[in-house]
Amino acid sequence: MSPKKKKTKSSTGSNTEPEAVDFSKYDEEFESLGDAVLKLEAPDISLEEAFKALEKGSQSYRQCRKILDSAKDRVEILMKEFPSDEEAWSDFTAEANSSEDEEL
Repeated sequence: MSPKKKKTKSSTGSNTEPEAVDFSKYDEEFESLGDAVLKLEAPDISLEEAFKALEKGSQSYRQCRKILDSAKDRVEILMKEFPSDEEAWSDFTAEANSSEDEEL
C-alpha cells in the first residue's frame, strides 16, 4: 500500500495538493510585466499596441501571482512540518505579509 499524500489548505482556501510551479520562471515573467508597463507608459503607443501590452502584462502578472502563491503554500507546509521556533516563523510571516502588501 503506497503512502497517501497530505492534502493542504492552499492560500486560495481549498484543500488541494500544492501545485507544481516552475519558480525559475518568476524573474522572466516579472521582467515581462515590467516591459509591458514601460510600453503602456510610452506617449506614442497605439491603441492596438496598448491592448497587446495590457494582455501580456496581465498574463505575466497572473503567472507571477501564481508562483508567489505556490511559494507561500510551500513555506506554510514547511512551517507545519518544522514548527521548532514559533516566534521566528510568526516574525517571518508577518514580514512577508507586510512586504506583499507594499508590492500591491
